[in-house]
Amino acid sequence: MKKLLTSLLCILLLAACSSNEVKNEPAEAENPTSESTPSNDATNELDTDAAEEEPADSEFASYEEYDTIASFIDLKSNIGTVETDNEGNRIILFESTEGKKTFKSIFAKHDRFLKIIDLSNDQLLFKDQIN
Repeated sequence: MKKLLTSLLCILLLAACSSNEVKNEPAEAENPTSESTPSNDATNELDTDAAEEEPADSEFASYEEYDTIASFIDLKSNIGTVETDNEGNRIILFESTEGKKTFKSIFAKHDRFLKIIDLSNDQLLFKDQIN
């Protein structure tokens, strides 16, 4: 009997704490940002157009592993996207012009260790420390 009473009280407590009401404050906070989004979208479209006109490897030229990556991957036909870039490592995914993911590079910054993986053939192209 005590277990039944305890479980009923728990159910009532959980039901009372949850409500289906939508608070007005977050909705009002979202509206101004959604109103300013169209102008940001126009700016972002201009930025992406400008980025597409630049050579794809110009972004990666400052990276320590650039020369090694360029020797294994044709950077003119593969577009790189930085997936992770933190203090420990940097992961770059390369896609072909058709949009298929073709290569992946993983660079451990502290050890200066680089891996280049060919995703099309599931093959490791490079695995070593760079100078």
